[in-house]
Amino acid sequence: MKVLGLVLSMVLMLTGCNRDRAGDSSDGSDGPDATVASPTATAEAESPGPDAAPAQGPSPAAPPAQAAQGKPLQSEAVQPAAPGSYLYDESGTRSFGGCGPDGPPPSPTSLRIDPANGDRQQSVRDRRSPEGQGMVVTTILEYRSDGIYLVYLRQEQQTPAGPSVSEFEPNPPVLAMPARPTQGQSWQFSLTSKDGKIHVEASNTIEALDEEVAAGGGSAQATRVKRTTRATGQSILGPVDITENAVSWVASRLIVKEVSDSSGTVGTCRIESHIEAVIRSTSPS
Repeated sequence: MKVLGLVLSMVLMLTGCNRDRAGDSSDGSDGPDATVASPTATAEAESPGPDAAPAQGPSPAAPPAQAAQGKPLQSEAVQPAAPGSYLYDESGTRSFGGCGPDGPPPSPTSLRIDPANGDRQQSVRDRRSPEGQGMVVTTILEYRSDGIYLVYLRQEQQTPAGPSVSEFEPNPPVLAMPARPTQGQSWQFSLTSKDGKIHVEASNTIEALDEEVAAGGGSAQATRVKRTTRATGQSILGPVDITENAVSWVASRLIVKEVSDSSGTVGTCRIESHIEAVIRSTSPS
């Protein structure tokens, strides 16, 4: 139901670039072994437990082979993220205007990062409930000397009218994050789904560098990024017009914390949400 609310979240998920040296995997965070403690889940009824990965339905479809296949990674390029699995604790509120169950988001949710294929790397963010309701986003990023580029994005979710899928494969790929972000730096990009039904306008600003952020019982030095994303078009439920405003704290090539607010309409459904997501650990399992 939250159509394209994760577009920028997923793009930023792997883009914790060092502002001084593109090839360095550090961005002032505690490093790849830093751990961020888990907050208490706000909705035990929706959570499978504090140490369990979320229950999942059918596996997401594989992206096109040409999107996943990368060229050899250049030595001066931004280095890919550490592959493995990560968990996020989520809290907040969601309202679907009578078109779905209101309440807190599922928690925990997962992120799986695959080993890099040359200069490209695929990740899957699964935010479904144990019953299989919710969203799965597959992303492929390309690592270059001047930044990280979005190559492919696929969003899948269950709706009251059935499964909904949106695919994006920008040609050429769009800049997701500069290699050496500076405070106050802004950039924008737009996306149109492969079937032409959904259009996305995204605006991003680096608000702070090396900012200490509390995440659960721990902290990290992170880059704070503000973004606004608007998705319009047509969906299986009718016309779409949703805006998301979010602030993300990025460290160790991961979002360690994110606070997002979304509002808009899908068909006759009025959607509102306020969600906070906190990573449990920047060390993959």
